[in-house]
Amino acid sequence: MIRITALTSAVLAALISAASAVAQDAMTAEDVAAAEISAQGAARLIVQFRDDGAVADVPENRGGNRERAAGGANRERAAGVARERSRVAERRGNVERSLSGRGRRFRETFDAIPYAVIDADASTLEMLRRHPDVAGVFVDRPMALAEIELSDIDADTPPAGEANSRDDIRAREVWALGATGQGQVVAVLDSGVDSTHRMFADKIVAEACFSTTVNGNHKTLCPNDTDQQAGPGSATFCPAIDGKPCAHGSHVAGIAVGNDPTNIDGQGVAPGANLISIQIFTQINDATICTKTGATTQVQTCIRTYTSDQLAGLNTILSLSQSFPIAAVNMSFGGEAQTGACDTNPLKGAIDSLRRVGIAAVIAAGNDGKVGQMSPPACITTSTSVGAVGVVAPTSFTNVSPLTDMMAPGSSIRSAAVGGGYANASGTSMATPHIAGAIAVLKSARPAASVALIESALKTGPATAITNAEFTVPRLDVLAAYNGLANGLVVANEGTLVGGVIAPTANGSKSVIRVYNPTSTQGRITASVRDGTTGTVFGAWDSPPIPGRSLGQFDIVQILQSIPSATGATLTLGVSGTFAGYVQHLTWNAATSTAGNVSGCDNAATALLTEAPGLAVNGGTNLTSALVIFNGGTSSASATFDVYRAADGVSAGVWTSAAVPPRGSARVAFTSVLAGLGLAAGPPSDLYVARMRSGFTGYVQHTGVAGGIDTANLSVVCAIRTQ
Repeated sequence: MIRITALTSAVLAALISAASAVAQDAMTAEDVAAAEISAQGAARLIVQFRDDGAVADVPENRGGNRERAAGGANRERAAGVARERSRVAERRGNVERSLSGRGRRFRETFDAIPYAVIDADASTLEMLRRHPDVAGVFVDRPMALAEIELSDIDADTPPAGEANSRDDIRAREVWALGATGQGQVVAVLDSGVDSTHRMFADKIVAEACFSTTVNGNHKTLCPNDTDQQAGPGSATFCPAIDGKPCAHGSHVAGIAVGNDPTNIDGQGVAPGANLISIQIFTQINDATICTKTGATTQVQTCIRTYTSDQLAGLNTILSLSQSFPIAAVNMSFGGEAQTGACDTNPLKGAIDSLRRVGIAAVIAAGNDGKVGQMSPPACITTSTSVGAVGVVAPTSFTNVSPLTDMMAPGSSIRSAAVGGGYANASGTSMATPHIAGAIAVLKSARPAASVALIESALKTGPATAITNAEFTVPRLDVLAAYNGLANGLVVANEGTLVGGVIAPTANGSKSVIRVYNPTSTQGRITASVRDGTTGTVFGAWDSPPIPGRSLGQFDIVQILQSIPSATGATLTLGVSGTFAGYVQHLTWNAATSTAGNVSGCDNAATALLTEAPGLAVNGGTNLTSALVIFNGGTSSASATFDVYRAADGVSAGVWTSAAVPPRGSARVAFTSVLAGLGLAAGPPSDLYVARMRSGFTGYVQHTGVAGGIDTANLSVVCAIRTQ
């Protein structure tokens, strides 16, 4: 099967025809695939499966020392990878069964990210477009390195005493504080690495190669001449192309994690971190692909990376993350610059999968000199996109847009040259590993910090003004980011803002925060804590794990234990979570021995109609619970509830109410529900969750009872913003 690698005149004609058919709307990826199949009879496609996982980071668990925190993060990451694999297997299996009925099968599948590769004809494409478990279909295409030119890499010796970019970003000052990237790994998807270079001595912990052979013009660069290879030596740097050294991958990796203490240029941003090198480029002998748009001289031979090889590399990284503490993956390549986000890009799902297990995808913005644009995949909103500065000002070549996350040094950066020694190179390719290395440094100080929290810390650096633009972009300052993390002055995001939280008073009045996780997956919340009057950030608190179908109840005293600087009569919490759940704010008045639901937030307070979390039978706040069941139907009916223990989400049984008259209601003390389940009332800390089964036309209200009177509507909650 021949893979189409460039748009022929026939394909262009088909595209024009397809564009007319969609009535001037932007062509979809499926339209492009259809046009290519129409012109060539078949095409190699990337199939993306539907993925229902929320794009939320592995949250931070800051309990104990660095080693314990790192161990907890690794356990949660392993559990996260297992969940990714389960989701992928289910969706892929459904599509595979549909393909088998047509005598087709995937040529390549990935176990941890929601993609597969297939050689498809028109009927197969149509089936994929209509399949409910397929989110997108894309033609597999090559893209280039995000570097000015390979020929710009030279081996000149810099003047004696010349400062390098590690000084500009204040990395050395953070090394002196004990954070060098130790205990972390940076993965580099690139053109391979010279493993014999002194910068990489005893650093490379894993290697792989994914390099596609199509025909005589598209040749694998894996050392064993196959399309895939793993193990020592598999990611060695590719051969010279037209006499130019294949130095890009070595140069990039050296900036991120290199450590040659014998040379002033020999230390990367994270000299204590290790390296995973994955070679993903193919040698192409085709001027229509190798020659840049607008160039006057044709280039016959080049290296490019196919989307399918990028996905294979990212899938490998996700799998390896169960064995290695991977902080970031560096991707210094890209396509044609474009305006706005590119969240329909085929790498989006893989980047989301990495982010969910705590790995940042750090991607070069591109070198077209475009203001207001970036190259894909950097324009994917869940990536960490990087533009280039000289020292302070943006370079002339960098792409930059309002979506660009960071700026970092990218002009005349000195790093590893193949065959030993050092070389200078420029490009957003060189800026990007500065950020990947900085993430490893910060993670060595806070091993369990989420991607969102690390990004927030990085963005505390000075603002870079963009010429002829009305926006600024933060510039890398590793020391400022480190201090922000160390002092608790950065938070992952504002989350759902819950105001009027009462700090403990002399008479014992205080606030209680309840968090309901209605999903089937364990998660956590992070709460930023601010002064309720001035908005000053005191720090952030991370909850213990909250199992699926359960509720966590947290006394404000418990929340403030880890934030001793928090003062003031009232506080504001910014609550974000790794799951789509709910937060509830209760106040306990010690003087009157009563509690109330005062849930208010900036994210639309709502009433749960079929769920009742936090049910109590012996409330320590003098509240017990009742269920008020309303029948909105036209005939008498009973409501059935699944009841779970709030502490762990384990089923406590199934309870069915007596018949409720049409348009009527029934009030049931929760003590009666427990008795019906054969359970005795436990201590005040025992709480439950009840979920109404479908089939009953109506709703349930959860009320808090004090002295035999319904005193609080406990159905009102606020939706939690996901991280």
